[in-house]
Amino acid sequence: MFVASLDHLVLTVRDRAATVQFYTQVLGMQLRGFGNGRLALHFGTQKLNLHEADRPIDPNVLHATPGSADLCFLLTIPLERMQERLQEHGVSIISGPVLRSGAQGEIRSLYFYDPDQNLIEVSEPVPGSMFEPQNSPENRAFHSLYQQRLRQWLEDPGRPVLLLVSDSVIFHHRGQRKQLSLRPPSYHTFKAEVHAQVAACMRDGRVQDFGAALERGARLELEDLHAAVFPWWQSLAPEERQRCAILAATPHQPRVGRLTVLYLERLTGRKTGMGASLDDGMVVLEMDCDESTALLTLARHYLDQEIGQQFFGDRFRMQRDVMADAAGPIIQELLGDFLV
Repeated sequence: MFVASLDHLVLTVRDRAATVQFYTQVLGMQLRGFGNGRLALHFGTQKLNLHEADRPIDPNVLHATPGSADLCFLLTIPLERMQERLQEHGVSIISGPVLRSGAQGEIRSLYFYDPDQNLIEVSEPVPGSMFEPQNSPENRAFHSLYQQRLRQWLEDPGRPVLLLVSDSVIFHHRGQRKQLSLRPPSYHTFKAEVHAQVAACMRDGRVQDFGAALERGARLELEDLHAAVFPWWQSLAPEERQRCAILAATPHQPRVGRLTVLYLERLTGRKTGMGASLDDGMVVLEMDCDESTALLTLARHYLDQEIGQQFFGDRFRMQRDVMADAAGPIIQELLGDFLV
């Protein structure tokens, strides 16, 4: 297999404003601009690039026609809630909920049209069917209950929530949501300057002292983060700070000493460790994600801790492989006295 994942699709549209309105307000995608005035609708780690029918781009699909797409999106909210959302926005459902076969198992779907009459399918996985096609009723019951408990947490976490995702800080507290952008333009200018210096070193083999530049960059990033986070953190009562759920998303495996993680550890007094071994209300997620994915990850974190406490008497038990304790003797049996 030579293809890893889908990066983006291009939608040919008649009315760009109507398309943006639909996908941002109804489906909650995020609008971003890119080269030469183009627009894209981001969700998760993918996007839809918008191509206006009367403004051809090069290269272009040979038969660019509005309304010729058939797209399926997996939801981060229950299908019933999306159904209510569609009705609130006056979007007619043409089919569903119905069972369909998704890429990784059964899904429940709703069908409707976007402003160009592209067929849009929104879906939720059927509990227990993902990666487990041969399921017992008991196993499906477990997955169904697990999904129900996740939804309950998402509807009411019962605690303040702090998210660092996609260069933004997002706060949830007492039914209110607040979002602030992180990293001012000066930081991105600094980063481009350092990259240019590194490129020169790679070409010429010259050694440079980057100490002063790196200190300047650290100050720009940390002062910006502090200005966004600290006033909100101070506004919390001590008990709320202890219960606050925190997630920091990183675009890849975080390097040791990542600034945002160092700052949050110092601010909150919490520590992160290898994998999820020390996560306790502060999670580092090794992927560039959106707000919904971050919240779902926190919901899983708290539910897994509850399961660990109830079944193992150790709320951290589910944060390591549940079969790890049994692995030592088996590995010894398999490898014996083998030496690398």
